[in-house]
Order: sequence, then structure tokens, then C-alpha cells
Amino acid sequence: MKTPFVFLILVSLACLAFADASVLVPDPAGSVGNPADAASTYPFLLQQTGQPGGQQTVTSMRYQQIYGASAFSAIDSGGEYITHISFALDESVTRPTYVWSIPNIQISLSTTPSAVDSLSPVFANNVGVNDTTVYGPGQLGFFTLGGRVEISLNNPFLYNPASGNLLLDVRVFDGTGPFDMFFPTLNAQNSSTDQVARIYATSVGASSAEVRDSLGLFTVFETRAVPEPSSLVLFLLGGISIFAFARTRTRRN
Repeated sequence: MKTPFVFLILVSLACLAFADASVLVPDPAGSVGNPADAASTYPFLLQQTGQPGGQQTVTSMRYQQIYGASAFSAIDSGGEYITHISFALDESVTRPTYVWSIPNIQISLSTTPSAVDSLSPVFANNVGVNDTTVYGPGQLGFFTLGGRVEISLNNPFLYNPASGNLLLDVRVFDGTGPFDMFFPTLNAQNSSTDQVARIYATSVGASSAEVRDSLGLFTVFETRAVPEPSSLVLFLLGGISIFAFARTRTRRN
């Protein structure tokens, strides 16, 4: 009877190494005045104009947003895996639920050599050597239940703040979608002293940005710790324990 008890302890300890955490950037506590003093539809909800059946003004986009490494002080010093990212809807001007689909989008993350509010207007200059495609290219659909746009990454990104700032690089190859008079906007902050800034071009094929400013979307990063070797050993021992227990029960039966 000791084997199951030992296994439960080992699995519980191993699971602690895979616990999730959340990091919000920029930090509202460090903001001056109203933390959500701006809003934007870019890059996930491209702008539409006119009446139902009218034409969209933007159908593709290249967008980069930088996040200061200092905002990630809560994660492990050796870095953690970013597994999900989410953005809050500005509920003062939009309804809390919304269904949307982007036909073709690619999202990448990297550790950028650029400083916050000093992004190069040339997109390629901001991309780090560890540039990783974390979603797509492909369709992205989301349901904004609870007023959030949440994206589960296909490929988690290992980010170590000690190596530099974080760059979100979004390519919207095809952002056409149905017209909706209640087109949602995302909460943002526009300050030269916070931890975010952005550049973008209203064409995915552009090499340089048309807009370069201090605005940035409030972003929640869900992270997962890198398992320590000792935790992996515990996990393997747990598997061996349950295997041995199963074989013992089989023989008794």
C-alpha cells in the first residue's frame, strides 16, 4: 500500500515544477492617472468603415510591440515558457462578448536588441536571433467571453528577461472579416515612461513602419516554469512507481 502513497507525493512535487503564472504588461500600478488611457483595434481586429457591406480600410498588417524586461521580474531568473497571451477589450465602448475570426495570421516572439520606445522603423532590425513562430500561419478564431481575447500558442516560447526585452511580431496576411457596428477595441496605454511601445504598417509586406509611437496593448502572458532536472527525476520515478504497482496488482489477481 505504500507504493500509491509515494507515487502521489512524487507526482504532486513534479506538478509544482509545471505550475502556471501570469504577467501583466504594462503594470497598471506603475501608471500615472488612468492606466487604460487609450484603445486600439490593431493588430487583431483590423479597422472597418462605412455601413454594413462597406469596405474595410485595412486588410493586412505588420505589427511589432515591445515589452520591457523589467516587467517580467516575477518569473524565474532562468526564464519561463510563454504558453498563452491575452488582451482585454475596452468594455466602455464594446460589448463584453464577441466572436471573431482572422483568416490568416502569424505571431512570433523574440528577445529584441531594441529598447522600449526606441524601436527601429525597420521591422527586421527589431527581431532577435531567437525569433520563434508561436502561432500560425493560419486561421485564428476567438470568443471574447469575459471581455478578453485569448490566444493559446501552438509553440511555447522560452523567454529569459535577463537576455533583453520581449518583442511581439504579428503578421496579418488576411484580416478580412464580417462587418459589425459594435466593432471592439482593445485596452491600451500611451505613455513614454511605461513598459510598452509599438510600430506598424498597414500592409503585411512592408519592410518599414508607417506608425511608430508609445502606445501598447495591455497584455497578459501566461507562463510555465522550466522543469528542474530534479523534478524530471521525480516525475520519472513516479511513473516507475505506478508501473511497478500495477504489475504487483496484476500478479496478485
